[in-house]
Amino acid sequence: MISCNDGDGITRLAQCFGEYGSTPFKDDWVMLAPRVADNSYFKFDDFGSSLFTLYQIVSQEGWTDVSFAAQAITGRGLQPQDLAAQGNAMFFVVFNLLATVFILTLFISVFMRNYTEQTGVAFLTAEQRSWLELKKLLRRISPSKSSYNDKGKEWKRWCHKRAIEKRGKWYQMITVVLVLHLVLLIAEFNSEPRWWARTREFVSLLFILIYMSNIAIRIFGLGWSRFRKSSWDLYALIVVFGAFIATLSLLIASTRGQAYEQLYKTFLVAIILLLIPRNDALDQLFKTAAASLTVISNLLATWLVLFLVFAIAMTQAFSLTRFGGQETSDLNFRTVPNALILLFRMSLGEGWNEIMEDYAGIEPPLCVKDSTFFDSDCGSKPWARILFVGWNIISMYIFVNLFVSLIYESFSYVYQRSSSMAVVDRDEIRRFKEAWRSVDAAGTGYITKSQFPRLLGELSGIFQMRIYDPEDSVPQILDHVRNDGGMSRHSSVVVSKTGSEIDLGKLNTRLMNLDIERIRTRRRVFNIFFEEVLVAADPDRGIAFSDVLLTLAHYKIINDSKSLRLEEFLRRRARLQRVDEEIRRRIVLGFFDTLYWSRKFKQHMCMKRSARMTMVPQLSVPEILVDDEESNVNTAAGTSDKTNRPLLPSLNTNLETPKKPSIWAAEISPRDSGVQHPLSFPRTSGEGLSPPASPMRTGFQLSPSDASNADSERRGRSLSPAQARGMLDDSVWVESIRKSKTLRHSNKSTYRYGDLD
Repeated sequence: MISCNDGDGITRLAQCFGEYGSTPFKDDWVMLAPRVADNSYFKFDDFGSSLFTLYQIVSQEGWTDVSFAAQAITGRGLQPQDLAAQGNAMFFVVFNLLATVFILTLFISVFMRNYTEQTGVAFLTAEQRSWLELKKLLRRISPSKSSYNDKGKEWKRWCHKRAIEKRGKWYQMITVVLVLHLVLLIAEFNSEPRWWARTREFVSLLFILIYMSNIAIRIFGLGWSRFRKSSWDLYALIVVFGAFIATLSLLIASTRGQAYEQLYKTFLVAIILLLIPRNDALDQLFKTAAASLTVISNLLATWLVLFLVFAIAMTQAFSLTRFGGQETSDLNFRTVPNALILLFRMSLGEGWNEIMEDYAGIEPPLCVKDSTFFDSDCGSKPWARILFVGWNIISMYIFVNLFVSLIYESFSYVYQRSSSMAVVDRDEIRRFKEAWRSVDAAGTGYITKSQFPRLLGELSGIFQMRIYDPEDSVPQILDHVRNDGGMSRHSSVVVSKTGSEIDLGKLNTRLMNLDIERIRTRRRVFNIFFEEVLVAADPDRGIAFSDVLLTLAHYKIINDSKSLRLEEFLRRRARLQRVDEEIRRRIVLGFFDTLYWSRKFKQHMCMKRSARMTMVPQLSVPEILVDDEESNVNTAAGTSDKTNRPLLPSLNTNLETPKKPSIWAAEISPRDSGVQHPLSFPRTSGEGLSPPASPMRTGFQLSPSDASNADSERRGRSLSPAQARGMLDDSVWVESIRKSKTLRHSNKSTYRYGDLD
């Protein structure tokens, strides 16, 4: 593959000597140059050179030059001729198929496999991978602040409506303008007339004014606090106003500088990126990239460290080396910034082997070689081979493929329509954010436990968490069983407030058609979900936005046994055990609460039935007149109509009985107390009952003021003989009658009852 640098009239390499007229710059500028027969930077003269040349071919850099050089071989000692042996190209085609298409691709796949095994992704199933990507996206969702005010001005409400509509006419108009903006940029061509360039500039200015009006509407409609939370809104604000200033500067300026035009075109192209959030597929791709930004940033940071290390090493080794054929004022290792640029170019495999040969092949007499490093400008073949090949392997093969593996891992499940990510689209996320905004208008990301039931009532779509289906709701059932016809006179019906008749037969049939087992299952799942959210709530801030979203995903989107990894499954199982314990504890508490309030209700009903005796009636002691028979005989003639003075004076005494604690209250809680009457309880000794220490907080308890109204209720009630007899037996005035019967008087006694004043 040795050739003479003078290709005119040379057929044998033995003729390659002396000088010839070379034209390296221009055809009319002839310079004398020596004839030299030598190999290019690639050769197959020995095993090492062949192996190194094949290594360069694998990198796909310069392999066509090697192929054409092989096709020009004519024989030993002869000057090569173009396409003299085209069959030699088959060696390089086959080698490319084997080494590059198969071996190098296999290397990349093995590398990607090892990387995924190190991260654990290689051992995940499709459901687990899908949940891993879905979790990244759900964690990036944040609540939005509500800026709508019913009492605001009409134009602000109009701006708010235009700002939040995602399928409205204004939204679609801005999308059409962006597409026309893209078409306008495509319409630019070389050597375009001046009038067409000015037309494009004025149309671009019109589009920019429309974009500015859209930004103003969003700021006034959403408010600045909510507007600045959107990264796309801030991006639009920067690029649109930048394009507006650049366009005005370009139109007003008398001279068109290159810098102004480049800045103007940069802003116009940047506006096109606003199409990304308006397309679901592009938005999903962008969000996936943003979710993987942390891992990608870590890899890029490590890569940057290697860039700096090799840039310093290259600068130390070749900063004084004179330029070869591939080096320029920008492509060199004189400074670290220039070295970083050149290393980035070589990371993509662009001309790395030719640059390497320039720094390895500059030797005397083409350079000055000295024992002192700072006095020499020659290259170094060993350092060139070590540094360039090392950088090629580390950067071009390892880190580039590592980056590809990371991107593949992050984006492989973006467009899997069979995965759970396809269920959670942008509309479902918007519905959830709207439901959250109804209970968290400030957009803090946290709600109280008392607001959580209201949030569940607002959920719809895939995140809806209900026990009954919408068609099984009470209004739907009533609409189905309501009979709008006339009411039958003898039929047993229930009439609603609107006067419509409800057919009980249809109602019973409708209720019998309900899937009881399904409803019970839903209720059980709902109770577990509700309790899990409460258990996971922060004691200080409350229930978090992301926690509710991820918990809903466990119940509505994925299957835990299929989508969770082992450590996640064990953590969730432990969490569900805590939830189950909390549910059981609440069931026990609910049982005792039911028992407590049931007895309190029974106590209330018992007291209500005996309310007539809650306050002892005020009974006056009767006036008992005792007539002496002997005195009546002696004075019968003149004193028969004379009444004697009563032996017992008329007393106006308010009889009270001591308060007695309630037996029901004693059985339930030591805190219960109230005004009771002995007649409301069985006749027991009551030993062991002690008055309570403190009054009860709530309950069906009669106060003394309530007892004072019992007399009015007693008038309308009838007493049974047993109740009346028991009441009279315990009264004071009956006891006084009993005592009067024990008096031994021979005269007849007359009993009169005086009214108490």
